[in-house]
Amino acid sequence: MSLEGFSLQAIADLFGFGEHTHELHQSLLTLGMLIIVAKLAEGVFRRLRLNSIIAYAATGMFLGPVLELTGVWWIEPSLHLELVLALGVFIFFFLIGLDEVDISSFMSSLRGHYFLAAVLSVIVSLSISMLVTTDVVFDFGLKLNFTESLALAGVLSMTSLGIVAKVLTDGGYLKQPVGLQIFTVVIIAELITLLLIGFSIGEHAHQVSPVGILILLGKVAGFSVVTWVLSSRVLPPVVALLQRVIQVPQLSLGLLLGMLFLIVYGAEAVGLHGSLGALLFGASLSNLPYQVQREIIPGIRSVAEGFFVPLFFASAGLSFSFTFVTLPLEAMAGLALIPLLGNFTGAF
Repeated sequence: MSLEGFSLQAIADLFGFGEHTHELHQSLLTLGMLIIVAKLAEGVFRRLRLNSIIAYAATGMFLGPVLELTGVWWIEPSLHLELVLALGVFIFFFLIGLDEVDISSFMSSLRGHYFLAAVLSVIVSLSISMLVTTDVVFDFGLKLNFTESLALAGVLSMTSLGIVAKVLTDGGYLKQPVGLQIFTVVIIAELITLLLIGFSIGEHAHQVSPVGILILLGKVAGFSVVTWVLSSRVLPPVVALLQRVIQVPQLSLGLLLGMLFLIVYGAEAVGLHGSLGALLFGASLSNLPYQVQREIIPGIRSVAEGFFVPLFFASAGLSFSFTFVTLPLEAMAGLALIPLLGNFTGAF
């Protein structure tokens, strides 16, 4: 049915009555349930003197895989939810770089022995994790080739930058020398591990050659330098100028968030993880005028702490699966305990 070029189908599509409506409604239900339960759980866990990360992850596990066992109702990840989670990750790391990292102290922490400590940490933890991903010492029946074993060992030995950043931020340690040194070592170790996984089975697997590795490292270094110069030297005066010329509410916030997502896109394009690109962008904005920082930081922090950060860590709980119970008992124990031992050994 149509009237002079208009159709009921077009009107239905305009107001969202199409085939994706059910998925959108489920995503809205998922977001609402995750946020409410996560914040309530945070209050309970704080009384038990447990970190909020545990509350968020437990929320995801309970609303996802645990309720799935009942077969009645549970939350499943969706494309809409993944998009919101991705935005949350980038805003979370951007805020840490902008408000928590003292750039002069951070640069002084990038000395040779910290880089060496990060490399040794990766080597030790990765080597111990490979004891369970290969069949050289222990045979857990995984039947992986070398590159797959290396990639899985990298995942098992990886230090979560998000968890480290959240714990240090909550404790107020990130602005102290020891906290910043820990954060620096973790960033370097995570970058090395991510590149290693990418060269093993990721999108850069075809570049495993001395020339390919040098090209990728050159791209990452070049992108970092360009981003740093643009963000620290060009963007602050441009934002200040536009604020004087264009009288628009929250102009600086909109410009910086738009630039954040462009920087993340560029980081992913050259092979750098988007969260590290967001962290770099936030840290390089230390020259922003104080008035601009006062305008944008409270709003971003409120949205991050009340919305994005709980969703970010709850997604880890949603990704939990009970399929590991099909593995032999010795395989479960080995995959859980030996890499954990490797992480602790590498940390020391």
